[in-house]
Amino acid sequence: MSAPENCIVTENLTHRFGSNELVVQDVNLVIPRASIYGFLGPNGAGKTTTLRLILGLLQKQQGKIYIKGMPLHKHRTLLMRSIGNLIESPSIYAHLSATENVRIQQILFGTNRKRIQQVLQLVGLEKTGSKPAGKFSLGMKQRLGIAIALLHSPEILILDEPTNGLDPNGMIEIRELLLRLHKENGMTILVSSHLLAEIEKLATHVGVIHNGILRFQGSTTELADLQRHQKGTLIATDNITLSKQIFDEQGISYHIAENVFHVSVENIQRVVELNRTLNERGVGVFKIEAQKHDIETIFMELIK
Repeated sequence: MSAPENCIVTENLTHRFGSNELVVQDVNLVIPRASIYGFLGPNGAGKTTTLRLILGLLQKQQGKIYIKGMPLHKHRTLLMRSIGNLIESPSIYAHLSATENVRIQQILFGTNRKRIQQVLQLVGLEKTGSKPAGKFSLGMKQRLGIAIALLHSPEILILDEPTNGLDPNGMIEIRELLLRLHKENGMTILVSSHLLAEIEKLATHVGVIHNGILRFQGSTTELADLQRHQKGTLIATDNITLSKQIFDEQGISYHIAENVFHVSVENIQRVVELNRTLNERGVGVFKIEAQKHDIETIFMELIK
């Protein structure tokens, strides 16, 4: 039997805390095999709850979860053997070295002892010697947590905000590590974050969640298409009513946000002509600029 095209799939995943607090609502994730899936959303959006449900750390209330084509509730023990995870802070012993920390987990996992140095080398901690993990930088601690998650050579790696609180150098280290794991091992990586720029540099696929609702899901190419479609020009005038009339007469599509027109005109000559028309009709124009269409702008539009 061939491996399923999608590594993780959820169907109408819904979860409440208490009787009224809806944290995740009808979330349908589709995470392709051998992808880096960036799960984006502001703090409190439902990212960690979704990841905990996928790992079986929270009891599922409603919906379905499939991993490698198998339902999680029937095959959780088997499936967890192929998943490494780091949810929130890594669990490490501050008084022990990196090797000693990994050794404890290696015994629990029952993996080959040679794997200890392999994972430490993979995350760049093989030369830390007897230095206690409590004296590691935050980035080193995160890498140690990832090393432990990789001990049993998982096919899938699930990380919750792995760069949270790191300085720029630490963020680069984690990003390069994940890219290397993906490239060299074909690993499927599901990584949550509220840091848009990091996901843009890392992911092959993106899901955007806000208030427990999945607002966008697709490849980075599809996201780029969405960005292209939202190109245009921002125009602010002193007469909203007359400006709307002129745009309608000109056949220009637009929408208004915070009293600024987002018009579907990009050609600079056409913008000049439009500005002239507005001025001739007595409309004062006090702002014209190209509409931003980077991932941050798209993200903000999606969560409004």
